[in-house]
Amino acid sequence: MNKLTKKQIRQIIDHTPAELKGTSPGSSIIREPLGYYSPTDANWSYVAGWMKDGTLVVVRYGQIM
Repeated sequence: MNKLTKKQIRQIIDHTPAELKGTSPGSSIIREPLGYYSPTDANWSYVAGWMKDGTLVVVRYGQIM
């Protein structure tokens, strides 16, 4: 998986449809991963990828950002 920048993650989040934000559709929501971003000194990461319907989203702890 590619390492993404904070700016790239922010751009994907900004373009996510409002009706998806904050939903927790499950751990297998991302069908095709794009990449990830881990903040400095964090033990977690944002994961970006495409859903089954082709929507590009960012997921953290199973929740769409």
